[in-house]
Amino acid sequence: MRDRGEHRASHRRLLASSLLCCALLLPLTASAAPSTQAPSTLPSVSIELPRDVASSPDSWTKPPLIAQLVPQGAGVVWYRFGAGPGPWQRSFGYVVVPEGKQLLSAVLVAPDGTAGPVVQVVTRTDVHATAASASPVPAAASQATYVGTPVASGSVSVRVVVGPRQLGVVVRRLAGPNRYGTAAAISASDFASAHTVVLATGEKFPDALTASGLAGALDAPVLLLHRTSVPSETKAELRRLGTKHAIICGGTPSVDTYTEKQLRAMGISTERLAGKTRYETAIAVSKRIQSVTGSIGRVFIVRGDAFPDALIISPLAYSQRSPILLTTTGKLRPSTAARLSAARYKSAVVVGDSISPQTMGGIKSRVSAVDTWAGNGPYDTAVQVAAHEVLSGALSWKYVGIARGDIFPDALCGGAIAGKHGGVILLTPSTTLSPEVSNALSAHTADVQLCDIYGSSIAVGDSVKSAIESLFH
Repeated sequence: MRDRGEHRASHRRLLASSLLCCALLLPLTASAAPSTQAPSTLPSVSIELPRDVASSPDSWTKPPLIAQLVPQGAGVVWYRFGAGPGPWQRSFGYVVVPEGKQLLSAVLVAPDGTAGPVVQVVTRTDVHATAASASPVPAAASQATYVGTPVASGSVSVRVVVGPRQLGVVVRRLAGPNRYGTAAAISASDFASAHTVVLATGEKFPDALTASGLAGALDAPVLLLHRTSVPSETKAELRRLGTKHAIICGGTPSVDTYTEKQLRAMGISTERLAGKTRYETAIAVSKRIQSVTGSIGRVFIVRGDAFPDALIISPLAYSQRSPILLTTTGKLRPSTAARLSAARYKSAVVVGDSISPQTMGGIKSRVSAVDTWAGNGPYDTAVQVAAHEVLSGALSWKYVGIARGDIFPDALCGGAIAGKHGGVILLTPSTTLSPEVSNALSAHTADVQLCDIYGSSIAVGDSVKSAIESLFH
């Protein structure tokens, strides 16, 4: 048994080494897993293929087929097509399968260089199907059998759903073992590198709420910190990104100086945007956004004592590189009022229905064009904001991010990625899909191409993921 263990360890070392050398991307520190480590404890990757769903027989036979590569732990996913040998390529979540019959191999390499088990699946985009039998297609959907001959050999029979459904919608989960790992996984899904990152505490929401607009101005991801340390998951992602500069949103009560020293010890220069309160921190962030963009356009205003409204608007703040200012519900904060007067924003959007008429009056006296976007609670508000901005052309239903609505970290980091995609973010309870989200997705099944769920099954349950998948399939 020892010889087999040593052989497996040797194989893992060889695989990790070849992956790191062939890809010519950011290097990792290669080290073999201890021979006593059981294979089940090694990081793995799951290969998920879309179901046989079509809007018509023709659309079903057309590539591309999108394979989703889901990391089951921290690390970098590598893949290749064919039986090998051949170069491995780095994946950031999903890959397009070439035409024909393909052997897709994937492996997850952990931050310490340990390669997990290689996972393989045969994919095919070479089936040219014709209708063998089909019942009349009602408004919803019906079953039809299609028979085709693959290019390789033999014949296949495939049963597909024909109806007003979207072909190839990818529903993937971006998650880590905790909120810091989830933030890293969200970052890794779309950023190959990032010279600058935006950092915020993962423990309290106030100083983190306004980070999305700054991240959009810098085309940067949002990652999370402990108050007194840099989490290992965040360290690994900063190294993978090759980060050289970090902007911390919040004062020392949120992220203390020792944490900042840890970042500098990693060779990362730091910058802190902070004020005496969350409201002044938001103002500091807004000024930094202006220094990057060189312009004053639209500003978003939300209540500062709760987080959902700021999370809901975060994709738009990111995509339009716009600031988010905070206020109290009863009256306009003096510091926020002063910023509105000094900046002379062209327009403002107040998100949520809890801002008093007195506060609205203070905003309207300082900004000429003011809109209010609100729904019946945070879940409905998220849908209303998404619908409004899709209608205006600012965002699109092609990308949808879904996060748990009663915690802030996953949606905070996910909002940046949604904004990078030009997509929307929706909120749901942990264990049941909110009716508002269900209705919105059902109405846009023909539009959605990628749907990301932020957080583990503890944050957004598997039953919720299954309910989302059933809407598309």
